[in-house]
Amino acid sequence: MKTSFTDLDDIQGNIVKAYGRFGYPTARYIFFQFHDMDAGRGFIRSLLPLITTSRRWFDNTPRPPATTNIAFSYQGLKHLGLPTMTLHSFPEEFSMGMKARGEILGDDGPSSPKHWDAVWENDKRIHMFMSINARDDKALEERYNKVQELLSIYPDQVEQLRGHRGTLGADMPYQEAAAVKIDGAISAQEHFGYRDGISDPYFKGSGSNPIHLIGGGKPTRRDPATAAGWEPLETGEFILGYRDESHELPIAPVPRLFVL
Repeated sequence: MKTSFTDLDDIQGNIVKAYGRFGYPTARYIFFQFHDMDAGRGFIRSLLPLITTSRRWFDNTPRPPATTNIAFSYQGLKHLGLPTMTLHSFPEEFSMGMKARGEILGDDGPSSPKHWDAVWENDKRIHMFMSINARDDKALEERYNKVQELLSIYPDQVEQLRGHRGTLGADMPYQEAAAVKIDGAISAQEHFGYRDGISDPYFKGSGSNPIHLIGGGKPTRRDPATAAGWEPLETGEFILGYRDESHELPIAPVPRLFVL
């Protein structure tokens, strides 16, 4: 059981870092399907040197030109050979997937799954998600090409899925993303017109700048306009294996080592 110490090297960077705040305005999102368990595992192992962790970036620490993070769907974990007992211990919402829960989530009308990008037509094919965030287009392309190089080792066993809409409606192998620019300058405004990044959750052991504690943690009875009026949230509210605000370990998949 983890309590006070948070191993930032064991947590992916996009869990803690809002990359836009650190100067990564451009991104690329990619989906993969595993046709072979061993090949899928091998591809993931080859990606490990590229994965960006939550280790704190200090002012005098060189930052990578690009970041890389991955996530898995229920079907992805199943195709990677996780034990049946572990798979059955996940929440139903996760095992069902987003498309199957479309009506529950209110995805109807123009937001109905039938209007989603073609890559979602058979969402059971989506096994792994990858995000690449970069400081500029050159760094983005270099990191993407490195991933392609690793992918080429498994030409028939691991597939990069197409079906993303490009700017011209093309059948793209990835989805492009970027910060919104206003008058040529990068803005904090996001694509729905709201100002983004006003506050992010601040939890124990995150290593985030204490200035973000105000409005990001939990209020105390002291001065709410200063850091003295705020305390960090418990780590377990965001990361499995740690205690939450109830000072309990949240329900998690089994065995316990799976989330430690």
